[in-house]
Amino acid sequence: MLYLVVRSDSYDKILTALADVERYAGIKILGKPRVLDPEVADRIVEEVMEEPPKKRYRAAAVAQVDGEPPEVISRISEIHPPAHVIVVTPRHGDVYHGLKRRFPKLGELRGYHSPKTAEESE
Repeated sequence: MLYLVVRSDSYDKILTALADVERYAGIKILGKPRVLDPEVADRIVEEVMEEPPKKRYRAAAVAQVDGEPPEVISRISEIHPPAHVIVVTPRHGDVYHGLKRRFPKLGELRGYHSPKTAEESE
């Protein structure tokens, strides 16, 4: 299990980025994404990237996904989502375990719906 930390200036862009991750990158989001405090997201970015964030955002969310970290990172970088997306893996130690522990307690991101597959549309 991996976590996607998504940061942007608006929750609309976060919702679009998550839909793009599923639709265009082919990465299934597990369950419902959760709202994350933007300051917490900034600290996560700083820990994972090992440098302070270049930009602070007003909105943040976290989603669970499955997959191999290099493949997930590659697929997301290919689609250029409209929000800043960081992949947090077990390799990130305390950051990963903190997200894992905190995730069930976070509020659900309103407005998120998994995109329909071609089979569901027919």
